[in-house]
Amino acid sequence: MELPIEYRDVVHNTLMNPPVWTTALQPVWADFDHPSEYHGLWHTNRVMFHVLVLGHAAGMDQALIRRTYCAAVIHDQARTHDGWCEKHGAWTRATKLPRWTERFLKVGVTDDEVDLIADAVEHHCLDDLPKDHRAYPTLALLKDADALDRYRLGENALDLRFLRHKHARTFAPFAESLVRRCWKVERMDELITRVTSGT
Repeated sequence: MELPIEYRDVVHNTLMNPPVWTTALQPVWADFDHPSEYHGLWHTNRVMFHVLVLGHAAGMDQALIRRTYCAAVIHDQARTHDGWCEKHGAWTRATKLPRWTERFLKVGVTDDEVDLIADAVEHHCLDDLPKDHRAYPTLALLKDADALDRYRLGENALDLRFLRHKHARTFAPFAESLVRRCWKVERMDELITRVTSGT
């Protein structure tokens, strides 16, 4: 699993010293209404990982990375099936976000940011919000991180033209390898260890 060479150092440094709040935001299988291998914990851990990597590779604001990571934690928890669904974002906003809000606040997310997380989660399975919408940066990072894990659906499942951040495209080969080598991963810290050790 080779990281893009131009981002290798910054990503490696991030993974060797991940933000402390990552350990406080670990979902478990019981959080998912439909604990599927395609939209459940394994997928969610990889999306959380991609948020961390994409955000730090681009030098994004720490608050943006943290709130997008929070959105990634819950984004598919209210799914009821693995098929096409435009409603699970709204369901997650209504049923899962209230259960996680206290944990999000404890790691430094503000009340105002909870609203941005809510908008991003609701719209991650819909068309993009306008670029001038306050939640757009959170949504764009979440959607790109989620999209990078589309390789779990097949080798041609990701269309790079739809990624919102140019640097996300350079992570596509790594993301494909991550799916192959880290399909079943129960915890984010386990995923980080496997990537940094090359196993």
